[in-house]
Amino acid sequence: MNQLVNFLDGEQRDEQYPDDFPIPSKEEKDALEIGDWVKVGLEDYPTEQLLKGERFWVELTAIDGLRLTGTVINDLEFADDHGVDYGDTLSFEMRHVIDIDPQWEEGVEGVTFIDGEECHQQHPETFIIPTKEQKQALKVGDDVCVGLKAALDIPGERFWVELTAINGSTVMNDLILAEVFGVDYGDTLSFESKHVLTIRPQAPLTEVTPEAARSFLRGS
Repeated sequence: MNQLVNFLDGEQRDEQYPDDFPIPSKEEKDALEIGDWVKVGLEDYPTEQLLKGERFWVELTAIDGLRLTGTVINDLEFADDHGVDYGDTLSFEMRHVIDIDPQWEEGVEGVTFIDGEECHQQHPETFIIPTKEQKQALKVGDDVCVGLKAALDIPGERFWVELTAINGSTVMNDLILAEVFGVDYGDTLSFESKHVLTIRPQAPLTEVTPEAARSFLRGS
């Protein structure tokens, strides 16, 4: 590995720019387990020709106090500069963790849904979800949006489902990645309210008066 690798110190950067560089809380870091995904970053290294740093995801394979070890799980754009690339094993400290992948839940037949509530907790300003009251008011026939988790080079996908029961629903649109996820139009899925990302507004019903009905039937 390139000897010029220098991890970005997330805790130090958060102290310098608390409003612009949020990092996971101590509680979130303490709860990390083997198999979790964390984001780390490499600093730019100034030489005669600037060596570019970058940020990427690592899957944890070992945790020893504040020392973490993991495997790089995405391709890196500037691998030739810093010498780190997909599949490499890295060792770093807890202070280098700048983000934690949101927790996802396994759905029916291995389908992996996005946990909207967890994402909202981590990114409250940018990941907006329906309120608890809106979810509690859901009824059969309502349309809700759910999402499937992205994995490595496979993008995730979000789609609409019509609730056919409070514990079940039917997919309402074709999925671009149906062959990847095994989910497509017309499939019946079961999921939890925490997986609901958006609720489609229902068009208000228009009251039809008897006079309007008679006028419509006369064609006038």
